[in-house]
Amino acid sequence: MQNKQTIEEISVELLKQPFLKSKVRSVFGKKRFEASILNFISEMIIIQDLDGRILFSNRPLANKTGYSCDEMEGKHCYAILRGLTQRCPDCPVQKSIHAGKIIEDTWTSPLDGTFYHVKCIPVRNKTGQIVHVVKILREQTFATNSVELSPGDTKNIIESLPDLILVINSKGVFKSAHANKKDQLLLPPIDIIGKHVSDILSPELAQMTIFFISKVLETGQLQTYCYRMNPSRNDRFFEARMLPNGPDHVVAIIRDITDQKNKQPEYNDQENKFHELADILPQTVFETDFSGYVTYTNNHGHVALGYSKNEIENGLNVFDLIIPEYINTAREKISQVLAGKDVSPQEFILRKKDGSLFPVLVYIKSILKNHRPVGVRGILADISRQKQTEKELIRSKEKAEESDRLKSSFLANMSHEIRTPLNGILGLAELLKDEDILIDDKREYINIINERGNYLLSIINDMIDVSKLEAGQLDLLPEEIYLSDFLKDFCNSIESEIIQKGKSSIRLIRNFSITVNTPIKTDKLRLRQILYNLVSNSIKYTLAGYIEIACRMLDDETIEFSVSDTGIGISTDKHTLIFERFRQADDGYTRKFGGTGLGLAISKQLVELMGGRISLESTPNEGSRFSFTSAKNISIGEKNNIQDMEKANKIHNWEGQTILIVEDDYSSFRFLEAVLKRTKATILHAVDGEDAIEICKTHPAIDLVLMDIQLPKVDGYTVTKKIKEFRKNLPVVAQTAHALEEDRTKSLKAGCDDYISKPINKNELLIILDKYLS
Repeated sequence: MQNKQTIEEISVELLKQPFLKSKVRSVFGKKRFEASILNFISEMIIIQDLDGRILFSNRPLANKTGYSCDEMEGKHCYAILRGLTQRCPDCPVQKSIHAGKIIEDTWTSPLDGTFYHVKCIPVRNKTGQIVHVVKILREQTFATNSVELSPGDTKNIIESLPDLILVINSKGVFKSAHANKKDQLLLPPIDIIGKHVSDILSPELAQMTIFFISKVLETGQLQTYCYRMNPSRNDRFFEARMLPNGPDHVVAIIRDITDQKNKQPEYNDQENKFHELADILPQTVFETDFSGYVTYTNNHGHVALGYSKNEIENGLNVFDLIIPEYINTAREKISQVLAGKDVSPQEFILRKKDGSLFPVLVYIKSILKNHRPVGVRGILADISRQKQTEKELIRSKEKAEESDRLKSSFLANMSHEIRTPLNGILGLAELLKDEDILIDDKREYINIINERGNYLLSIINDMIDVSKLEAGQLDLLPEEIYLSDFLKDFCNSIESEIIQKGKSSIRLIRNFSITVNTPIKTDKLRLRQILYNLVSNSIKYTLAGYIEIACRMLDDETIEFSVSDTGIGISTDKHTLIFERFRQADDGYTRKFGGTGLGLAISKQLVELMGGRISLESTPNEGSRFSFTSAKNISIGEKNNIQDMEKANKIHNWEGQTILIVEDDYSSFRFLEAVLKRTKATILHAVDGEDAIEICKTHPAIDLVLMDIQLPKVDGYTVTKKIKEFRKNLPVVAQTAHALEEDRTKSLKAGCDDYISKPINKNELLIILDKYLS
């Protein structure tokens, strides 16, 4: 309460000041002048204790300094207004306290160069002791109604000034010029007035002048800057103060400060030490004058910018190094620093002497001499590597996010593709347990289970093919075939599939321009796999219309196959994407039509392995045409399929021979047992590795071991090695769900005589076992 009363008492004292009294009464009439009213006047008000701490400040002061009234309370005014750590030597508050009376003074704000009239009023208590001081800061204006000057008086005042005074409009045209000395102007006034600044001044100085004209008219505030001119190679330094003069004119008051500049020593001991330290830094250290001309760079700066020391420090301006897009930002930052403000580091793009560009982060501070800013000092940190690292991190992040998205999408899709047929298989298998099931229903259920099981097997085979292709372990097995017979059989199977899938609205067109008796040498299974992947997609994505399978000879050595349809089509931006693994044209299609997104990726790699190329032409809602080429004759390995077929169809009779099946999964054992019982062989069963070793030791009549690799207790590799130690010539055939080439090699190295991958094809199993039992 005491503080509030004190402020109100002070407010009454303030009301006695003539320039406030009239203003307040004109706005508020005879209402009581309370402390809150101080926020509504334009003057900045500070109430301080005898030590200079702020007890109260009004809103105009807060707006000017950027501090809130609460933040300023308890702080010294020199910290808020000047950024100092100790009291000003000519503090008007202390003068008012010591004199015991009102003290008036002038002050220039280092924040923006604004001139203020300062009035300090001592406030006494009832016993007459000074307890507080009120400081009132009122902005000085260059025109006032309190004093009227005749034109003659104004002219005499202007002519007595030692400064060069110019009036320039917003477009940069000189409207008037006054010089106290003849040599102050580059040209006589008559040759200057009406000319544009670019006609009189150097390009750099003209650009600087235009910049500050627009800044003055935009902000309505005084702007101070310095520049250097070099008439006849005799450097002259000038300080310019520019202030608004109406809505579209400025007044520039220019003073020659060359003498002051020359009186300063070029270097002092501190500067020498600073330069010595700067020369060992790995960043560019620089200094400029008010106009931006470089006065110093360290050794690293010469290398980084590509200029010699003389080239840099004899006429090079920092604005010559900055690309045009950043120049205005640079001028703004330098202007703020010279006005006493702190600025945050800023990124710029600089141009070296050879024209190459590089990014930098710039830190700058003003250079003070005799408490006045005379230039700028800063550091240029080359951030090229940082920018490159940022780009690489962004690319890596995007790639990782895309990979993660594809992984999640693939896993979700695979889960759907596997669980859906499994749901049917397990459900129908459960129904087959019903003793009352009809024979026709039983056959239908078995057919569905078989079809869904084959579909699951195709998914597994696709995954294996992808792994083999990626590892470079998939080999083509060419054989001689007649292409016309191959295509006829393939198309017949496709027609059956179209009917089976209930798509009778699709018509299959055969378009073959190839000689019936033309033999080719190719991998029949892989060629069928490529064509089937393309045709199955056409069946999947075509609701009605046709599917055309075509084949022609491009030349004597190259065949072209194509599959066209009238399906949903694929947008151009997805033509490359669909050949990537786990990718499809649209997630919506994935959910609607199904599929793993592997078929086209595998087909592309198989085509390339066969020496060809695959391509796509497609229009959304009209259809697609996939085409691929293949060499007429592929000469990689041989495969005698006729002999294999004969072995598969052979009736095997292994009566009197004993086979040990090592398998911990009961359903897998029952399948193998059922297949081998037809051969009349004696079947033994071991559920783990230790059991298998013991049976082999106690049953010398065993003729072959069918060894599962993944077993409890002891793995199949180890079991095979131990068996071979005491039964060296006993054939061991590895059976495993691991189907990569490296797994086959590992099995053979462990001592296995042969290898078959799960899920096991019964014909393939019989062909392999026949080699050791017949």
